[in-house]
Amino acid sequence: ILSKTIESIIFQSYNNIEYIIIDGKSTDNTVSIITQYEGKISKWISETDKGIYDAMNKGIQLASGSWINFMNAGDVFEGPDVCDKIIKNISSDVDVVFGDFIAVDELNAMEITVKASPITNLLKGHMFSHQACFIRTELLKVEMFDLNYKIVADFNQIVSLYSKQKKFLYLPFPITKILVGGISYINVRTYYERIKVIHSVKPYSYFLIYSIFLMLTAIVKKALSGKIVSRLRKIKWQVAIKGN
Repeated sequence: ILSKTIESIIFQSYNNIEYIIIDGKSTDNTVSIITQYEGKISKWISETDKGIYDAMNKGIQLASGSWINFMNAGDVFEGPDVCDKIIKNISSDVDVVFGDFIAVDELNAMEITVKASPITNLLKGHMFSHQACFIRTELLKVEMFDLNYKIVADFNQIVSLYSKQKKFLYLPFPITKILVGGISYINVRTYYERIKVIHSVKPYSYFLIYSIFLMLTAIVKKALSGKIVSRLRKIKWQVAIKGN
């Protein structure tokens, strides 16, 4: 899956891309795959880190371009002209660009286009996909990921930029294809950390309702077995595919 990610980036029609790969000293064949494309990669490192956000911070420190997008292994741009379309729509006063994404199941059997949540919903705990956004590098050099948040450091970063009234631009087309899952997918701690973020910038706003939601989620997850939860997810996908 790493090869697909690399190729979706190096084969973009927009060719002024600084491509940086940060690997957490993988013991599989990750490094050998990277070296196969080394001539197309601007910089890469493979060393131990403190987690995904620490790795992303390393990428920010190494970046010298104007905009940064974070792509996880397995994720790809929606098409070869995505970066070209984004650059053509950016004005000098925009700080963050975001768009829709396509959710793909692990077997690549189903795809669902997911519309980005409006920026006005941010303090309700809803955020657009982090892989489907571009942020000015100069801002990220200051707004590094806070490693105190193990799961929602990206949410915290976006909330911080929003609270400082940075300008967000929504582009109404899919930017990336993302594998369903990830560290924050249906995770009780995700809700807990988001409550902390929201509470830090707007005390008690939505705090009670999110606390109740967190408790109910924990109770439901504990009551349902793994098999039932898995079945419910499959049903959810099937309903979504039918457009209901």
